[in-house]
Amino acid sequence: MIQNNFESCCFVSRFGETYRLLLRESEGNWLVSWEKPSAPFFVSDVNFSDFKRVATPESFLLETQQEELTDAQRRRFALIEPLLREQCYLTDRKARNQLAAQIAGENKTTSKRVLRLFYRYLATGRLSSVPATEEARHKENPLFDRTIRKYYFSSKRFGNVNSRNKGK
Repeated sequence: MIQNNFESCCFVSRFGETYRLLLRESEGNWLVSWEKPSAPFFVSDVNFSDFKRVATPESFLLETQQEELTDAQRRRFALIEPLLREQCYLTDRKARNQLAAQIAGENKTTSKRVLRLFYRYLATGRLSSVPATEEARHKENPLFDRTIRKYYFSSKRFGNVNSRNKGK
């Protein structure tokens, strides 16, 4: 079974994004994005030298100290538990997708949901998502926000522009 070994977990960073190191192999390492959980990916030892070790995120440490699981979290863990049993589901996408489809069929859900829960658990140790705060949503795309403020004309603002042009 893949152990979500929180005591010995390692986080690395590259180009401002944080990744969790899941598995070390002789040829390289398997990582998953901590900030945007998705499928684990392999990084060769040659390329891994570009990654810098960073401190374990505070929110990760707080999450791992949670003792009791809620009923919903227990049900979610039961969905992904078969994926955690074997290491091959971490490294083999085809086997992972087949098992996720089988789990989804048995539990009347989608394989996409099963995989999303699996990736989130691998990356963050959480079984439930944390709602995004307003600040985090705006932090995601500051260019979009700046563009909207600069080029978007509300009806009130557009009316003021037209009234100034009428007098000329």
